[in-house]
Amino acid sequence: SEGNAAKISRECKNILAEIDESKISYTKLYDIGEEQRKLIDSVLFSLLQSLLCIILIIPIFFKRKRIIISIAAILPFSILWTLGILRIMGFIVNQHVLAGMSIALGLIADGAAVLSETAEEASSKADFFIRMKNVFVSLIGSTFTTIIVFAPLFPLDSIVPGVKNIAVTICIMILVSLVLTMGFVPCFIYSERKERRENNARKKFAILQSKI
Repeated sequence: SEGNAAKISRECKNILAEIDESKISYTKLYDIGEEQRKLIDSVLFSLLQSLLCIILIIPIFFKRKRIIISIAAILPFSILWTLGILRIMGFIVNQHVLAGMSIALGLIADGAAVLSETAEEASSKADFFIRMKNVFVSLIGSTFTTIIVFAPLFPLDSIVPGVKNIAVTICIMILVSLVLTMGFVPCFIYSERKERRENNARKKFAILQSKI
């Protein structure tokens, strides 16, 4: 399941191209690389569909552009970092990796959404940082409990080929999104405009109350 069937298929076709010049007849019985390329194309299309659906759903729950952009940016950056880490670990990008990413996309946006909701409820910058510390603990705990669920799939690759790649991809993508969410999202989602508006409203109310 970890072999690069598409690369083997290309190399075999190069060899067969030389045989064609020799006019030697042959019969191609099965090309698993060609089948995998078609499967990868379909899984990649599903991945793009999942990404688009999540981006379209976010504005329904959040109205501020800063929050929408921050949550939407987590998705492609998590994909890029996950691909890089998998490459370093020696994994190839096949249909199993893409399937894992498609599944993980529905899980990684939750953390950024929770932080965004916390930012909306914060009354001041100090209150925001206090809330962030409390949320971080819960976020780390929920992330690792999710990863534990996929851990039993690692040794099952001999029974279900490709399930290890799917599980590893999901776990790495969840961890990457956790780092991005905790390290970068809080820097962008909080805005002091709300605090200024509330302070101005309090001042206007105090002035109005003094006149009354």
